[in-house]
Amino acid sequence: MKKIFIAAIVFSFFALVPAGAVRAEISMGISLSESGMGSFYLSLGNYSRVPEKEVMAVKWKGIPDEELPVVFFFASKAGVRYEEIVRLRLKRTGWMKIARMYNINPAVFYVPVNSSAYGRVYGRQYRYYTGQKQDKWKRIKLTDREIINFVNLRFVSEYYGYAPEYVMKMREEGKSFTAIDRDMRHMKMKKKEMKKESREKGRNRR
Repeated sequence: MKKIFIAAIVFSFFALVPAGAVRAEISMGISLSESGMGSFYLSLGNYSRVPEKEVMAVKWKGIPDEELPVVFFFASKAGVRYEEIVRLRLKRTGWMKIARMYNINPAVFYVPVNSSAYGRVYGRQYRYYTGQKQDKWKRIKLTDREIINFVNLRFVSEYYGYAPEYVMKMREEGKSFTAIDRDMRHMKMKKKEMKKESREKGRNRR
């Protein structure tokens, strides 16, 4: 009976600390991407030219998944180590304030698109830019959510080579950026498989 009680306590502890389980998995030499859990972190690491383990280190510090791309984007634009950006964000400093601190012009958040049908998610924030001349963009003030949406839009669309409008459409459907990353990764893999099958069929016909 005593053993059962202790086992129950241990089980409850690990159920409450999934991050610990992730750390344990990595310490055993298994990467998140190999386990199928970390495609978003792997994609971001490749895009930002940062090792996946460093992306995860930022996550463990308390930065939400959808803000991870913002951390590395700001670090790149400011020319500083990402730890500086993390330190400020963990102090609950707003993203717009951090941008001002490092003289990051709001123009860098704008992602060019071919359509004016921005939708509910991106509609208002695109009007900030399209409603005035570019030399006025430095005065634009975006909310945290708007900056997160813009930076993730750029990251996912550029990394997978899809039009920004396609990503915007998926956001309109209520998908998170981690879900969009997963779907696009699957689509990319499927395209590769189809091309491979097509090449093999072509060789067999010769």
